[in-house]
Amino acid sequence: MIKAIKPKKCKCGCGDSFVPRRSTDKWVNSDHYRTWLLNTPEGQKEIEKKALKAKKQVAQDEKKEWSEKVNKWRPVTHEKEYKRQLQIEINKLSRMIDAKFGYNTCIDCGKPFGSQVDAAHYNGVGSNHSIRYNLHNLHSAKSDCNQYSDKHKQGYEEGLKKRYGLEYYERVCSLPSVYTYVKLSAVEVYEKLKIVRGINRHFATYDAPSSVSMREMFNKVIGIYDL
Repeated sequence: MIKAIKPKKCKCGCGDSFVPRRSTDKWVNSDHYRTWLLNTPEGQKEIEKKALKAKKQVAQDEKKEWSEKVNKWRPVTHEKEYKRQLQIEINKLSRMIDAKFGYNTCIDCGKPFGSQVDAAHYNGVGSNHSIRYNLHNLHSAKSDCNQYSDKHKQGYEEGLKKRYGLEYYERVCSLPSVYTYVKLSAVEVYEKLKIVRGINRHFATYDAPSSVSMREMFNKVIGIYDL
């Protein structure tokens, strides 16, 4: 048996009755609702409530828009510094990978590290900045070998072959031809910096079967190099 819906009196004060379609219906139609808003104390309070809600929403939208503008402006203004910071964090990640897998000797001379350990680029970045952040191009070396030795390149070459084999060495050599041009916008540099900082903070939670595969994994996570 279907229960009959009782008619209601319209709240606008018109005296009309109506059969509500929903239990929350209080007015005959939208015109009566507008009459209630404009001509009753309750309606005026509802208008004030809606105006306050709209004002808050506008303020939230303006705050969000300003925040987005600031986030876009900040990377552009500090692009050079963020690039420097990104290289520092990438270098740190490279050294942590080597340490995780027990590579505690210089990739160049094979001797234990001194007081300072560099993340040394095999392919110099002076002629090709596109590979400066590639983890395959970065391996831990003694600071004096990396910065001062005239045999650094030759020692690095032998170190890669001895540690990882000829195939990997050739892969590292091919990076400049694979990534002939990689351009990051200021905003992209800022976003990549946040990603790498997050990886470094939580480095202990990551795992991989080898330092090569871990470099591969993090290259993909960072998202600058797709191969």
